[in-house]
Amino acid sequence: MVPLSVAEILELITHASILDTSGEYKLAIGVLARNSLNSSDYSKKTEEKNEITLVSQCSLSRLHLLPELAKRWEGPLSICVFLLPEEVETGIKILLLLRKCVPDLHHKATFSVVYPLGSSHQPTLKLSFENVSCDEISKLFSKFNRSNYDFGTISYPNNLLRNVARKAVKTDYMFIVDVDMIPSEHLRTRFLAYLKANKLSRERQGNLKNEQEKTVWVVPSYEIDVDAHIPDNKSNLLKLREMGKARPFYQELCWKCQKYTEYDAWERRKPRMNEKETDPLQHLYEVLWRDPWEPFYISKTNVPLYDERFRQYGFNRISQSCILVLYDGAIPDRFRRRLATY
Repeated sequence: MVPLSVAEILELITHASILDTSGEYKLAIGVLARNSLNSSDYSKKTEEKNEITLVSQCSLSRLHLLPELAKRWEGPLSICVFLLPEEVETGIKILLLLRKCVPDLHHKATFSVVYPLGSSHQPTLKLSFENVSCDEISKLFSKFNRSNYDFGTISYPNNLLRNVARKAVKTDYMFIVDVDMIPSEHLRTRFLAYLKANKLSRERQGNLKNEQEKTVWVVPSYEIDVDAHIPDNKSNLLKLREMGKARPFYQELCWKCQKYTEYDAWERRKPRMNEKETDPLQHLYEVLWRDPWEPFYISKTNVPLYDERFRQYGFNRISQSCILVLYDGAIPDRFRRRLATY
C-alpha cells in the first residue's frame, strides 16, 4: 500500500468529511488506516471476527501518550483526534511522523479526525516537519501545554469523539478507554482465550445460544502512584495496594461513580498458582448497573452509542451506562491501570 501524502490526506478530509448531528463538527472517519502486518483477505476477515479493538480519543496535547498505549495493547487501536481547523494540517503531519517513528502505531492504529466549524483560534504550533527526526518527537510535544478541555468557547465533544472512533472499528469486540489509561499486559490475549473457552464449553453442552450478546465485561481500573512501577500482574498490583501506592480509579474524586465495580470482591480473589499469560480470564461475578456507575468495560461493538449532547468533563460516559442497564455486567479477573499523581 502506497502511503498518502499530507496534501492527499487533507484533500480526503476536505471531501470525505461529514457533519455531526449537531451541525457543529466535521468528521473524517478512519482517514488514516492502520497498515496491518496481515495482508491477506482471509487473515483480515478472521482477525476482524475474533479480535478486540482498543478505542480512545484525545487532542494534540495528548498524542504523546499513544506510543506507550500501542506498545501495551497487542491488537488494533482506533483513535479519534480532536483538532481545531487551524491545526488540521499540523495534526496530520504529527500523526504521520508518529506512524513513521512508532511501528506499533503504524501497524495497529487507525486514526479519525474531528474538528469544529467556524473556529477563529490561531494555530497552536507552526513548525516545519521536513527535518524533524524521531528523536525530536518529545521536544515537539513539549510545545503543547493545554488540557483536552481547554479550547475557550469551543466545547470538547468527548462522546462524539468516542462514537467516531467506534465507527472506524472493524472487529467484533472493543475496549473503550481514556487515552491516559494503560491496559494490563496480555489483557487482550487472555480475554480472547476466555471467549474461545466459553464458546467451546457451550458447544459441548449443546447450548448454541450466545448469552454474551448482551453482556459487557467490566474491567477494574486503578490509579498508580506516579513514582511506582506499573505492575505487570495482579499480585504486584495488590502489593502496591498494601503499600498505599495504588487505589481504585476515582476513589477520591468520584467514588460513587466506580464503587459498584466491587473492588473488594475482585481483590479478595487471589491469582492462581502457576497462572500463565495465555490462560483464559476467569469470570468472577456478575453485577447490575446502578446510578451513577461509569464502568470501563469490554463489549461487543453493537452496544448503544454515547449520547453526543454530553461534552466537556464530567458524567459524560454515564449517558451510555444508563442505556446499558439492560445488559449484564461480568467482572473478569484482570485489571487496568491509570497513571496518576496524587
